[in-house]
Amino acid sequence: MADIFISYSRNDSEQALALAEQLRANGLDVWIDQHGIEGATSWSKEIANALQACHTMLLLLSPTAVASKNVAKELSVATQLNKHIVPVQVVRTTLEGEFLYHLSALQRVKIADVDAILRAIAGTAQDRPVRHAPKPIDERKSLMILPFKDLSPTADNGWFADGMVSELIDSLSHIKSLRLVDKQTTNEYKTYQGHLADYAREMGIRFFVQGDVRKFGDQIKISCTLLDIDTADHLWQISHKGTMSDIFDMQEELARKVVDGLKLHLLASEEKKLSSRGTSNAEAYEMYLKAEEFYDKDTKVSVEYAMKAIERSLELDPDFPQAMLRRAIILVRYQHGFGGSAEMLDEAEALFERAKKKLSPSDDWRVLAGPGILAMARGNFALAESIARENVSIDPNDYYRHNALAYCLFLQGRYEEVLVEHEACLAIVPESYKCARQIVMMAWNMDRPDLKADYARRFIHLFRRRMQLMPNDDEASVLYGLLLFYLGRRDDALSHLDTISDDHITDELSFRILACLAALLGRPERAIRSMQLSAEMDLNEWHLALLNKSELDSLRDREDFRRLAEAWKARLTSNG
Repeated sequence: MADIFISYSRNDSEQALALAEQLRANGLDVWIDQHGIEGATSWSKEIANALQACHTMLLLLSPTAVASKNVAKELSVATQLNKHIVPVQVVRTTLEGEFLYHLSALQRVKIADVDAILRAIAGTAQDRPVRHAPKPIDERKSLMILPFKDLSPTADNGWFADGMVSELIDSLSHIKSLRLVDKQTTNEYKTYQGHLADYAREMGIRFFVQGDVRKFGDQIKISCTLLDIDTADHLWQISHKGTMSDIFDMQEELARKVVDGLKLHLLASEEKKLSSRGTSNAEAYEMYLKAEEFYDKDTKVSVEYAMKAIERSLELDPDFPQAMLRRAIILVRYQHGFGGSAEMLDEAEALFERAKKKLSPSDDWRVLAGPGILAMARGNFALAESIARENVSIDPNDYYRHNALAYCLFLQGRYEEVLVEHEACLAIVPESYKCARQIVMMAWNMDRPDLKADYARRFIHLFRRRMQLMPNDDEASVLYGLLLFYLGRRDDALSHLDTISDDHITDELSFRILACLAALLGRPERAIRSMQLSAEMDLNEWHLALLNKSELDSLRDREDFRRLAEAWKARLTSNG
């Protein structure tokens, strides 16, 4: 099958056929329905197979194309298959409905500008798109636990709502026949402003658990629904009332309702995990959830609050192993990040040892990951790596174990090995933006042009989808611009750069990446300004690495760049 698929309406058949011939003359392998989509062929197995096999779909835009059901279907299928889509404008066209949703973030090219089309598809006779082997079909049932709403009268129990979601994810995460969305993505959904059906289609998720909690004093009520997006059915709805002392039974029943509703068949070990409890003390558990909430905010004050909450949890139940792990991790984080005492690391070590006597490394990835983090905090990377590799060997299909090893290798500057672990993570959670982002960032850190181009081809669709779903993610937007440049789509990258506002960026890393993008695109003043804004937020050792990046080569003869570089080096040297 061909690399390029042309989608068009019958009224545009003449332009489509002419474009196909021009592309073939440039060495591209093009598939086009010679009979016209609105003709007798309609949607056929041949069209479906060609779309499945192609690398890039060229979508010819005209009013008749936007009105065509078959063109809309091809666009929808291409989006679901994560194909590289290039909108080609036949005449000026107003996008509506599904076309507006899928194409709003994509730069259009005019049908007469063949050179721009060639750049957009990143394919010529000498640089043909790489056709990767078909990805294996993931037959697991897909599920996302949506953030629970806090409907408490005082509206101050968000920690409890988040804790219920986190515990439900933990209870179900060990089931191998289930593809469960991770906690971070669930948390990010809080900022999503679109429709759930659109989110489900983009993320490839069929089942969702929605819920809300009400808590007033010791009284609690939990209400949940299991949704099947494909059929628009509510598979079940449940509501439980009780006190905090009933919380463990409620959680177990909810997890089992999910398993039964999805008709999952559990192994004996998976069945055991559903009923496992770290504590029977409801008050200790409540303080544990509060500690988790505070810790996730990751500020000095919030981590101090987390430390107090988890200390209280262990006072109420000294044998609560998950609380031991959490307090130990909090101690390491505080000592390493906020200048705590060396005694904190000693206490953390003792807590890790105590937890290991009650939980096996197969029960909780943190049982070994924790001591590995402690070893890194003490500068013993050989021990940390040994622990991390042992952790991976216990369960090679655990994303968190591979990620912990990747972090250990990253701190040692062993970037090639980091990529191996990130690829392992991607194999566990295919089409994960988080994994793709880690891999793209590694290529950027390594300054490897070959990797940058390859990863741009593989992952640009995930960044485009991320921007559609999370338009406020400025880091994703900046990285998307870099990927466009790496694909040779300079004009598109330049147009995209002009849509990025400095006022919306809230982290120094995004400004560092933006500086590279601006320099590559011949915008030196913006590159220098981005570097200045990054340093104003947090001048750190990564800024010295930025000064050496090849993306900034065009700035090296500028006096303002030299002054900025000298000022950074002086400040970082004086700060030790």
